Amino acid sequence: RNHIMFGTVSSWFYKYLAGITPLTPGYAEISIKPTSVGHSNLTHVDARVVTPHGDLLSSWNVDKKGGMLTYTHSLSLPLNTHAVLAFPLALSSHHRQSNSADSVIISEGGVPVWENGVFVPGVFGVESGKQVNQIVEFGLTNGRFVFTAVFPMGNLQEMPSSSKRRIRIG
Repeated sequence: RNHIMFGTVSSWFYKYLAGITPLTPGYAEISIKPTSVGHSNLTHVDARVVTPHGDLLSSWNVDKKGGMLTYTHSLSLPLNTHAVLAFPLALSSHHRQSNSADSVIISEGGVPVWENGVFVPGVFGVESGKQVNQIVEFGLTNGRFVFTAVFPMGNLQEMPSSSKRRIRIG
């Protein structure tokens, strides 16, 4: 039950599906960069990591309704931690080719933090935002956050509900 083979699989879930990687020992600095966002059969990932500072919670969800894709990433960062959240400006190759990053509005708790291609300061705990290719990297302090963006689906097809996948880690 406690074989390295299982540890490697669990590590992959945290690092790639949930995107959680410590940047310093003890999780004082954290990178959160899920790599499977926008995968056609994966719509939701929940993860929990117990750190020396407290529980780190991260979940992301892609919801497809009415010709729109809504991407939501919820985080709870423990005290005395800082994180860099990689938030996508496009969820598929269709979006990367047709959507201008300037047209994407990213909100935290309903308040814009990225609009017209620039960081919008003013939300407590969201210290910075910069575009790196097709993602925005937000610098965050400890706290609870709910980031959301809505993208037009264009000619993408609605995914049948029977093919949706949800993964809970931790």
